[in-house]
Amino acid sequence: MEDEEVQGVLADGEPTWVQVEVAEIRRGTTEEGPARHAAVLRERGGERRLAIWMGQPETVALASSLESYETPRPMTYQFGAGLLRASRSTVAEVRITRLADSTFYALVLLDGPAGPGEVDALNLALVVNAPIRIDALLLDDADVVGSSEWKQYPTHAAELVAELDERHRRDRAALRARRCRREILEAKPPPEEAAHDPPGTPTSRPRRGERGTFPLFQGTYE
Repeated sequence: MEDEEVQGVLADGEPTWVQVEVAEIRRGTTEEGPARHAAVLRERGGERRLAIWMGQPETVALASSLESYETPRPMTYQFGAGLLRASRSTVAEVRITRLADSTFYALVLLDGPAGPGEVDALNLALVVNAPIRIDALLLDDADVVGSSEWKQYPTHAAELVAELDERHRRDRAALRARRCRREILEAKPPPEEAAHDPPGTPTSRPRRGERGTFPLFQGTYE
C-alpha cells in the first residue's frame, strides 16, 4: 500500500473502529477442489460475526496461535515479530480497512521507527497479542457479514492443530530413520575391504579393541 493511501485511511473520514477477535477457525469439506478455510471474527461485546476466507497455511497458523501450539521451530509470523522487536518496534493495533475484489485489506500500526505497514495482519496480531479493529461500515454491510457458509464447516482449530502436530511427528520420525540408516552405512566397512583385506594388514583400518601389528604401532587400537 502506498504511503498516500495509508494516510488517507488514517485521516480522511475518520472511520469508526470496532474491536473484534478471532473467534473460530473452520475448514470445510469438498468433493471437488481444495477445502475452503475461514477465520471467523467476532465483535467484542456484540453479536456480529465476519468470516474471512483464507489459504490453508495462513489458517493453520491462526489455529496454532489460538490453541497455543508451539511449532518445532519459529515460523514466518514469529520471525516477523522477532524482526519488529529487533527494530525496537511494537504492534499498536491491526485495522481491517476495506474489502476489494473479495479480499480484505488491513493495516498494521506500529509504535516505532518503521511506521505503518501492510502484512498478513491477523496472524501477526495473534502472535504479538495486538488488538484487531475493523471499520464499522464493513460490519454494517449485510453482504459482507451475511454469509453463513462457514457454519457448515466441520473442522475446527483444535483438529487442524492436531493434524499439524501429527505431520511434525511423522517428519521427526522420518528424519531419525534417515539418520540411523546413514550412521549404519558409515559404520559398515565397504564390501571390497571386508572381502580382500584381512584385519591387521597395513591397508585396512584396525577396529576398536583389535590387537595386531600395524605400522609404527603394536598393541590395542583405541
